[in-house]
Amino acid sequence: MRVIAISTLKEFWARHPDAELPLTKSTHQTYSAMAKIKDDKQYRAMLERIDTIFFETDENTPSGDIRLQELDVLSALVEEYEQEHYPIKTPDLPKVMASRIAQAEISQKQAAIMLDMTSSRLNSILNGKVKPTYDQARKISARLNIDPAIVLGLERRRK
Repeated sequence: MRVIAISTLKEFWARHPDAELPLTKSTHQTYSAMAKIKDDKQYRAMLERIDTIFFETDENTPSGDIRLQELDVLSALVEEYEQEHYPIKTPDLPKVMASRIAQAEISQKQAAIMLDMTSSRLNSILNGKVKPTYDQARKISARLNIDPAIVLGLERRRK
């Protein structure tokens, strides 16, 4: 038996009001018994079910198909569990910059020139001693193709 949180179902129904085969009240009550995944065993079982449903359906599956509804609900539960147990943190700017400089196969001195800053300033940023100024952050983001949230040290919030 699979159980799903009421709030997850309500979110699903809000996003898919045109569903051809809405879940029945009894299914809703069954799914509402669990607000979240309780342990790793349940998590792995849901991942297996998601994998099965994914390969049973395709772009021609009607939007109201019960499997797609189950997939949406299970995906939401798995996402919530992963956010709590396997969070993805915003990458560290010095590490990302060093990686991008290495990928570009340029020296630190060449990178400093490309970013319009002194080699010592770039070295301080790469060592985490100083944060880039706003102008430097814009150049780092644009010229090294690094997400502005990483450059500015902002935590990305998942929806």
